[in-house]
Amino acid sequence: MVTVDAEDRLHQALLDAFDVFVVLLPDATVRTGDGYRVITVPSFPIPLTNAVWSNGTNEDATLRDLPSALGEVEAAGMPPALIGREGVDARVLEAAGGLGLTSAERIPGMTVQRDAFRPPDARPDVEVRLVGSDAALLETALDVTARGFEAPRELLEPLFATGMQANGLAIWLAYVDGVPVSTATGLLRDGAVGIFTVATPPEQRRKGYGAVITARAVEHGFAAGASWAFLQSSDLGFPVYAALGFDTVSTYIVHTRPTVA
Repeated sequence: MVTVDAEDRLHQALLDAFDVFVVLLPDATVRTGDGYRVITVPSFPIPLTNAVWSNGTNEDATLRDLPSALGEVEAAGMPPALIGREGVDARVLEAAGGLGLTSAERIPGMTVQRDAFRPPDARPDVEVRLVGSDAALLETALDVTARGFEAPRELLEPLFATGMQANGLAIWLAYVDGVPVSTATGLLRDGAVGIFTVATPPEQRRKGYGAVITARAVEHGFAAGASWAFLQSSDLGFPVYAALGFDTVSTYIVHTRPTVA
Protein backbone atom coordinates (compact mmCIF):
# COMPACT_ATOMS: atom_id res chain seq x y z
CA MET A 1 0.00 0.00 0.00
CA VAL A 2 1.34 3.44 -0.96
CA THR A 3 1.36 5.93 1.90
CA VAL A 4 1.04 9.69 1.69
CA ASP A 5 4.43 9.97 3.38
CA ALA A 6 6.05 7.85 0.65
CA GLU A 7 4.45 9.93 -2.10
CA ASP A 8 5.44 13.23 -0.51
CA ARG A 9 8.96 11.98 0.17
CA LEU A 10 9.35 11.05 -3.49
CA HIS A 11 7.97 14.42 -4.60
CA GLN A 12 10.37 16.38 -2.42
CA ALA A 13 13.30 14.24 -3.56
CA LEU A 14 12.43 14.92 -7.20
CA LEU A 15 12.18 18.68 -6.61
CA ASP A 16 15.52 18.67 -4.78
CA ALA A 17 17.11 16.73 -7.63
CA PHE A 18 15.77 19.13 -10.25
CA ASP A 19 17.30 21.97 -8.24
CA VAL A 20 20.71 20.29 -8.59
CA PHE A 21 20.38 19.86 -12.35
CA VAL A 22 18.90 23.23 -13.23
CA VAL A 23 21.53 25.26 -11.37
CA LEU A 24 24.13 23.72 -13.67
CA LEU A 25 22.59 25.78 -16.47
CA PRO A 26 23.23 29.53 -16.39
CA ASP A 27 19.84 30.54 -17.81
CA ALA A 28 17.77 28.54 -15.31
CA THR A 29 15.31 30.30 -13.02
CA VAL A 30 13.27 28.81 -10.19
CA ARG A 31 10.57 30.70 -8.33
CA THR A 32 8.63 29.22 -5.44
CA GLY A 33 5.03 30.36 -5.06
CA ASP A 34 2.32 29.41 -2.60
CA GLY A 35 1.68 25.77 -3.44
CA TYR A 36 3.70 25.64 -6.65
CA ARG A 37 7.07 26.16 -8.28
CA VAL A 38 7.90 27.80 -11.62
CA ILE A 39 10.95 26.47 -13.47
CA THR A 40 12.31 27.89 -16.72
CA VAL A 41 15.42 26.72 -18.55
CA PRO A 42 15.27 27.97 -22.16
CA SER A 43 18.56 26.25 -23.06
CA PHE A 44 17.03 22.89 -22.07
CA PRO A 45 13.62 23.02 -23.79
CA ILE A 46 11.74 20.05 -22.36
CA PRO A 47 8.43 20.26 -20.45
CA LEU A 48 9.83 19.04 -17.11
CA THR A 49 12.22 21.99 -16.92
CA ASN A 50 9.89 24.66 -18.32
CA ALA A 51 6.79 24.26 -16.25
CA VAL A 52 4.65 25.09 -13.27
CA TRP A 53 4.97 22.27 -10.75
CA SER A 54 2.05 22.02 -8.34
CA ASN A 55 3.12 20.96 -4.83
CA GLY A 56 -0.30 19.90 -3.57
CA THR A 57 -0.05 22.18 -0.55
CA ASN A 58 -2.37 25.04 -1.50
CA GLU A 59 -4.61 24.39 -4.49
CA ASP A 60 -6.59 27.62 -4.04
CA ALA A 61 -3.45 29.75 -4.27
CA THR A 62 -2.09 27.69 -7.15
CA LEU A 63 -5.32 28.05 -9.11
CA ARG A 64 -5.34 31.80 -8.48
CA ASP A 65 -1.76 32.25 -9.68
CA LEU A 66 -1.74 29.62 -12.41
CA PRO A 67 -2.37 31.87 -15.44
CA SER A 68 0.37 34.30 -14.45
CA ALA A 69 2.75 31.49 -13.48
CA LEU A 70 2.31 29.84 -16.88
CA GLY A 71 2.85 33.30 -18.36
CA GLU A 72 6.29 33.37 -16.75
CA VAL A 73 7.24 30.26 -18.72
CA GLU A 74 5.93 31.82 -21.93
CA ALA A 75 7.79 35.06 -21.19
CA ALA A 76 11.00 32.99 -21.14
CA GLY A 77 10.18 31.92 -24.69
CA MET A 78 9.09 28.40 -23.78
CA PRO A 79 5.81 26.54 -24.39
CA PRO A 80 4.27 26.27 -20.92
CA ALA A 81 3.64 23.00 -19.11
CA LEU A 82 1.74 22.18 -15.94
CA ILE A 83 2.82 19.25 -13.77
CA GLY A 84 0.88 17.74 -10.91
CA ARG A 85 0.24 14.45 -9.17
CA GLU A 86 -2.78 12.31 -9.89
CA GLY A 87 -5.04 12.27 -6.84
CA VAL A 88 -3.14 15.10 -5.15
CA ASP A 89 -3.45 18.07 -7.51
CA ALA A 90 -6.85 17.17 -8.98
CA ARG A 91 -8.33 20.68 -9.21
CA VAL A 92 -5.15 22.17 -10.61
CA LEU A 93 -4.89 19.46 -13.25
CA GLU A 94 -8.55 19.91 -14.17
CA ALA A 95 -7.85 23.59 -14.83
CA ALA A 96 -5.24 22.74 -17.48
CA GLY A 97 -7.76 22.25 -20.29
CA GLY A 98 -9.30 25.67 -19.79
CA LEU A 99 -5.83 27.18 -20.16
CA GLY A 100 -5.16 25.43 -23.46
CA LEU A 101 -2.98 22.66 -22.02
CA THR A 102 -5.02 19.79 -23.39
CA SER A 103 -2.28 17.22 -24.09
CA ALA A 104 -1.42 14.98 -21.14
CA GLU A 105 1.43 12.57 -20.45
CA ARG A 106 1.48 10.20 -17.48
CA ILE A 107 4.83 9.56 -15.79
CA PRO A 108 5.08 6.98 -13.00
CA GLY A 109 7.13 8.01 -9.97
CA MET A 110 8.80 4.87 -8.61
CA THR A 111 10.82 3.99 -5.50
CA VAL A 112 12.57 0.99 -4.00
CA GLN A 113 13.98 0.43 -0.53
CA ARG A 114 17.46 -1.04 -0.19
CA ASP A 115 16.21 -4.38 1.18
CA ALA A 116 13.64 -4.73 -1.64
CA PHE A 117 16.05 -4.05 -4.50
CA ARG A 118 16.52 -7.00 -6.89
CA PRO A 119 19.64 -6.58 -9.01
CA PRO A 120 19.89 -8.53 -12.26
CA ASP A 121 22.10 -11.56 -12.66
CA ALA A 122 25.79 -10.84 -13.09
CA ARG A 123 26.76 -9.88 -16.64
CA PRO A 124 30.52 -10.38 -17.14
CA ASP A 125 30.09 -9.36 -20.77
CA VAL A 126 29.08 -5.83 -19.71
CA GLU A 127 31.74 -3.39 -18.50
CA VAL A 128 30.42 -0.38 -16.58
CA ARG A 129 32.58 2.74 -16.33
CA LEU A 130 32.20 5.85 -14.18
CA VAL A 131 32.39 8.94 -16.41
CA GLY A 132 33.67 11.38 -13.78
CA SER A 133 35.47 14.34 -15.34
CA ASP A 134 36.74 12.43 -18.38
CA ALA A 135 35.82 14.65 -21.34
CA ALA A 136 35.86 11.78 -23.86
CA LEU A 137 33.57 9.63 -21.72
CA LEU A 138 31.25 12.60 -21.17
CA GLU A 139 31.02 13.09 -24.93
CA THR A 140 30.22 9.41 -25.33
CA ALA A 141 27.54 9.65 -22.64
CA LEU A 142 25.98 12.57 -24.51
CA ASP A 143 25.94 10.58 -27.74
CA VAL A 144 24.42 7.48 -26.11
CA THR A 145 21.82 9.57 -24.25
CA ALA A 146 20.75 11.39 -27.41
CA ARG A 147 20.47 8.16 -29.39
CA GLY A 148 18.73 6.41 -26.50
CA PHE A 149 16.08 9.12 -26.22
CA GLU A 150 16.02 9.44 -30.01
CA ALA A 151 16.47 13.18 -29.53
CA PRO A 152 18.70 15.73 -31.28
CA ARG A 153 22.13 16.07 -29.68
CA GLU A 154 21.61 19.84 -29.61
CA LEU A 155 18.77 19.36 -27.11
CA LEU A 156 21.06 17.72 -24.54
CA GLU A 157 24.32 19.51 -25.27
CA PRO A 158 23.71 22.48 -22.92
CA LEU A 159 23.41 20.15 -19.93
CA PHE A 160 26.39 17.97 -20.83
CA ALA A 161 28.46 21.05 -21.66
CA THR A 162 28.38 21.91 -17.95
CA GLY A 163 30.48 18.81 -17.29
CA MET A 164 27.62 17.47 -15.16
CA GLN A 165 29.74 18.09 -12.08
CA ALA A 166 27.73 18.36 -8.87
CA ASN A 167 28.08 16.93 -5.40
CA GLY A 168 26.65 13.40 -5.34
CA LEU A 169 26.19 13.15 -9.11
CA ALA A 170 27.63 10.17 -11.02
CA ILE A 171 27.26 9.32 -14.73
CA TRP A 172 27.72 5.70 -15.81
CA LEU A 173 28.43 4.11 -19.19
CA ALA A 174 28.02 0.43 -20.08
CA TYR A 175 30.19 -1.16 -22.76
CA VAL A 176 30.05 -4.51 -24.54
CA ASP A 177 33.11 -5.47 -26.60
CA GLY A 178 34.24 -1.85 -26.47
CA VAL A 179 30.94 -0.49 -27.80
CA PRO A 180 28.94 1.91 -25.55
CA VAL A 181 25.46 0.40 -25.12
CA SER A 182 23.72 2.26 -22.27
CA THR A 183 24.08 5.13 -19.82
CA ALA A 184 22.49 6.38 -16.61
CA THR A 185 22.98 9.11 -14.03
CA GLY A 186 22.71 8.71 -10.28
CA LEU A 187 22.30 11.55 -7.81
CA LEU A 188 22.88 10.93 -4.10
CA ARG A 189 21.02 13.36 -1.85
CA ASP A 190 19.82 13.17 1.75
CA GLY A 191 19.86 9.39 2.08
CA ALA A 192 18.33 8.67 -1.32
CA VAL A 193 19.71 8.04 -4.79
CA GLY A 194 17.80 9.39 -7.78
CA ILE A 195 18.20 7.72 -11.17
CA PHE A 196 18.01 9.88 -14.28
CA THR A 197 18.70 9.80 -18.05
CA VAL A 198 18.71 6.01 -18.38
CA ALA A 199 19.17 5.60 -22.13
CA THR A 200 19.88 2.70 -24.45
CA PRO A 201 20.05 3.20 -28.23
CA PRO A 202 17.37 1.32 -30.20
CA GLU A 203 19.79 -1.22 -31.66
CA GLN A 204 20.96 -2.22 -28.18
CA ARG A 205 17.58 -2.60 -26.48
CA ARG A 206 16.03 -5.80 -25.08
CA LYS A 207 19.45 -7.15 -24.15
CA GLY A 208 19.34 -6.29 -20.44
CA TYR A 209 21.78 -3.38 -20.62
CA GLY A 210 19.32 -0.86 -19.14
CA ALA A 211 18.86 -3.08 -16.09
CA VAL A 212 22.62 -3.45 -15.64
CA ILE A 213 23.36 0.28 -15.83
CA THR A 214 20.41 1.20 -13.60
CA ALA A 215 21.46 -1.39 -11.02
CA ARG A 216 25.02 -0.04 -10.97
CA ALA A 217 23.78 3.51 -10.32
CA VAL A 218 21.44 2.28 -7.57
CA GLU A 219 24.03 0.05 -5.90
CA HIS A 220 26.60 2.85 -5.97
CA GLY A 221 24.12 5.05 -4.13
CA PHE A 222 23.35 2.34 -1.58
CA ALA A 223 27.07 1.77 -0.97
CA ALA A 224 27.42 5.51 -0.34
CA GLY A 225 24.71 5.45 2.33
CA ALA A 226 21.37 5.76 0.52
CA SER A 227 18.51 3.73 2.00
CA TRP A 228 16.15 4.07 -0.99
CA ALA A 229 16.18 4.91 -4.69
CA PHE A 230 13.74 6.81 -6.87
CA LEU A 231 13.06 7.66 -10.50
CA GLN A 232 10.44 8.73 -13.02
CA SER A 233 9.79 6.05 -15.61
CA SER A 234 9.07 6.03 -19.31
CA ASP A 235 6.76 3.38 -20.77
CA LEU A 236 9.82 1.64 -22.20
CA GLY A 237 11.68 1.56 -18.91
CA PHE A 238 8.77 0.60 -16.64
CA PRO A 239 9.11 -3.21 -16.87
CA VAL A 240 12.87 -2.92 -16.37
CA TYR A 241 12.47 -0.93 -13.16
CA ALA A 242 9.63 -3.12 -11.89
CA ALA A 243 11.83 -6.18 -12.30
CA LEU A 244 14.47 -4.46 -10.16
CA GLY A 245 11.94 -4.01 -7.35
CA PHE A 246 10.76 -0.46 -7.99
CA ASP A 247 7.10 0.24 -7.16
CA THR A 248 4.92 3.10 -8.40
CA VAL A 249 4.10 5.43 -5.51
CA SER A 250 2.89 8.43 -7.51
CA THR A 251 1.79 9.29 -11.03
CA TYR A 252 2.73 12.65 -12.48
CA ILE A 253 0.57 14.24 -15.16
CA VAL A 254 2.34 16.63 -17.55
CA HIS A 255 -0.10 18.93 -19.36
CA THR A 256 1.11 20.76 -22.47
CA ARG A 257 -0.39 22.41 -25.51
CA PRO A 258 -1.10 20.11 -28.46
CA THR A 259 1.65 20.01 -31.05
CA VAL A 260 0.66 21.85 -34.19
CA ALA A 261 1.27 19.70 -37.26
